[in-house]
Amino acid sequence: MCIRDRDVPGRIGGDEFLVVLPGASLAEAERAAHRIAGNVRDLRFRHGEEKIAVTVSIGVAKAPSGTTTVTEVLAEIQDLLRESKVSGKNAVSF
Repeated sequence: MCIRDRDVPGRIGGDEFLVVLPGASLAEAERAAHRIAGNVRDLRFRHGEEKIAVTVSIGVAKAPSGTTTVTEVLAEIQDLLRESKVSGKNAVSF
């Protein structure tokens, strides 16, 4: 499994998802991000005779002290997601 039982995954829009890792250090979040990226990278879907690979771009951020809304965290993560998408598929940015 890529995440712990207490972690909270959710869809934030379109093809973007968020996983909240309560109490995790940045190092633990980095390991989780790489596990998720590895599992997604290994996925293959079949459409007729064609095999379709899946890619993922991940941004990892720690909510700054005093953060009170999800909107504040998402603003930080959006920048990291853009960085991952620009650097290529299957990227993790911190």
